Amino acid sequence: MSTSVGEKQELKEPNPQTLELAFDESKDLTAKQDAWIEAIDQKLVAVFTLASAAAGLVPALADTSNAIWLWGAGVAAWFVAAVLSLLGFWPRKMFVSPNPAAIYVPSWLAIPVQEYRMKRLGSLGSVYLGNKALISRKAEMLRYAMASSAVEIGLFALAIFV
Repeated sequence: MSTSVGEKQELKEPNPQTLELAFDESKDLTAKQDAWIEAIDQKLVAVFTLASAAAGLVPALADTSNAIWLWGAGVAAWFVAAVLSLLGFWPRKMFVSPNPAAIYVPSWLAIPVQEYRMKRLGSLGSVYLGNKALISRKAEMLRYAMASSAVEIGLFALAIFV
């Protein structure tokens, strides 16, 4: 009875213990996604900070007049790293569930616990998929920002030693 993520399968009488386990595991996974988003955001801030520090310190500490084109390329790489860091860090719609306003209604509060967990499990699946896409976009921006920052620092190092 294997199904892919996001594929819904109707169950007539779910096993209460299995339903509870699936519900708990799904809640834990969405909490882990929150932590992953926070970790990526912290890394994006670190990349931006490092790239900006390098762009600010190199001209103050070294004479780069002999390699102005390397310095200029380094500044361009800093700009790319800064934009990518901002795009990755920029707040996007993060999916959360449940919406207390939506479930604090008699129709939700009157349903049996097992039915509630089944419906919530479906909504947690949607939350997982939405956050998975968000995490992928943020991680991609982080990878590119790190690469641009590495190029920037390499260009600045060359500008110092040329």
